[in-house]
Amino acid sequence: MRFDIDRLQTFYGSALGRMALEMVAKRVNALWPAADGLDVLGLGHADALLEPYRAGARRVISAAPDEQGGRALAGGGQGPDRAGRGRAPAVSRRAF
Repeated sequence: MRFDIDRLQTFYGSALGRMALEMVAKRVNALWPAADGLDVLGLGHADALLEPYRAGARRVISAAPDEQGGRALAGGGQGPDRAGRGRAPAVSRRAF
């Protein structure tokens, strides 16, 4: 069963959702305390779980099913290209 992005954001904005996110984040961080130099892929709107890895990972990608919809990313949908080549282009949801 998939929920759209609005419903997911409402849940994770609630007290129960924040507690669930905290519990999952603790487990993920226990399994993978660091990802320095690695490529990290999060599936299913995993942005909050990926945040601790952004500083050290070679690249961090978040992918979600098309049916859930999308949301705008900070910075106009583009992130820094960690290889020093400027800005990485935003990828169309139809690219995959």
